[in-house]
Amino acid sequence: MALLSKLLCITLDVTGTLIACKGELGDYYCMAAKSVGLPCPDYKRVHEGYKLAYSDMAKKYPCFGHAANMPNIVWRKTCVRDSFVRAGYDYDEETFEKIFRRIYSTFGSAAPYTVFPDSQPFLRWVRENGLEVGLVSNTEYRYNVGDRSGILACSLAFKPDPRLYEIALERAGNIALEEALHIRDSMRKDYLPAKSSGMHALLLDRFKTPDADNWRKSGVPVRRFELYNKINHQQGVGLVDKTFEFLTQGLGSSLHSLLLGSNILFSAWSTWGPKMHSYG
Repeated sequence: MALLSKLLCITLDVTGTLIACKGELGDYYCMAAKSVGLPCPDYKRVHEGYKLAYSDMAKKYPCFGHAANMPNIVWRKTCVRDSFVRAGYDYDEETFEKIFRRIYSTFGSAAPYTVFPDSQPFLRWVRENGLEVGLVSNTEYRYNVGDRSGILACSLAFKPDPRLYEIALERAGNIALEEALHIRDSMRKDYLPAKSSGMHALLLDRFKTPDADNWRKSGVPVRRFELYNKINHQQGVGLVDKTFEFLTQGLGSSLHSLLLGSNILFSAWSTWGPKMHSYG
């Protein structure tokens, strides 16, 4: 029996799967510093500082501080401040506040993001085939789309915790794990935990990851979504067994418009808040 006929639900990640961040994190931090009359910070140092600061905050206050009742903006401000300090830029409070407001505002808009051209056509195709569609992501959210698009949210787990996938399927109507497929670009955060939970899983290689060939050789289904691409995985390990063409229509650059136009029924976000957001 074809896998498509067995599925009741497809879940996807957001950043790196449906949307991408334009440019590098350092670009936006540099622009924020320049906007208040400061020299441009060193891109590489800031980027490395951010990775360390983010990792530290995620360990101390997981799910963007939700478990500790920490407001989202406080979590982010602490992380951004630490990013600059680790990079060697310890700004005074007034200066940092101006820089942070610029960064927070920028990443709360559609400006730093782009929607992959095949995202919305694919989501529509999935819905036309009668499948539930959901989002399973560590991305915190700051776009208020829930009330208008029927999206639900939860904050009980953080990838790669397999519980997040179980929560998603509960919100989809208690769909069985073997009746669902998860798609994303991360082996560690998505493919392995989704498979270990009992779901079908597919790795989406958007950026020609060097490890992708080794993953394929080990038997992992790895695909790149392209316009007019034939998706036809054999032996029930892939996404569908049907040829379809993605539409070439233009898409808006906002995740907000992507979600509102795609009839996504549920979501299992890893944090709770009024809007949607993704950093770097």
